[in-house]
Amino acid sequence: MWGASAYEVDGEAVTLGLAKANHEVPIEVAEVQAPGGDEARVQLAHELLFGRPASGEELQLASTFLSGEGATPHENWVHYAHVLLGSNEFLFVD
Repeated sequence: MWGASAYEVDGEAVTLGLAKANHEVPIEVAEVQAPGGDEARVQLAHELLFGRPASGEELQLASTFLSGEGATPHENWVHYAHVLLGSNEFLFVD
């Protein structure tokens, strides 16, 4: 039986967050290839996840994010996929 206390609700939220973080979907999104380099991949990711092209600002932010140091390009793409999949636009319908 599901409890209604704040602790149990928070515990459930953490469990769901960990499940999402360790799921293979972000890895699959990161491995999608598109001719034209990173900008084309960002556009494709936005089309697939949000049903719309990325804006100029989103392309600039993605470029900065993906060129981050301290991780491999593949790791940066996995992290970027996590960001997209965790966005309000992906999680909630207006």
